[in-house]
Amino acid sequence: MRTIKFYLRPLLQSRHYLEVRIYDKQPIMVQQAHRDGSIIGQFKAAHCGLDHNKTSHRIGIVYLYRNPALRRDAIHELGHAACHYVREIRQLSLDTPANKFEASFSEELLCEAMENYVGRFELEIYNRRHLL
Repeated sequence: MRTIKFYLRPLLQSRHYLEVRIYDKQPIMVQQAHRDGSIIGQFKAAHCGLDHNKTSHRIGIVYLYRNPALRRDAIHELGHAACHYVREIRQLSLDTPANKFEASFSEELLCEAMENYVGRFELEIYNRRHLL
């Protein structure tokens, strides 16, 4: 089989994007991450945040492989990606809300990024279900 690759945006209007790669097997995924210089060591799934620069709007890579826990691993790594987007790209901290009835701006941004990442991830997986 081949590697599945697609892109997710943290916000619908954002020009930034996250690259998601799904490999057939864990060793292949780990080898590619090592070749990319993204991650060292063994892992079952990973998010590698990248600094935004003027030549690319890619802000990270999520490495996954086909396994029974694929969706759970993906949601976990997309959480890291959303945190990276809020902290590093937007340069916000997760503020304490003004009161217990409202979420802070940065918390809402984090949740919106998660909503978009997970929603688009599920759509991509559904559209490619024959490949998984």
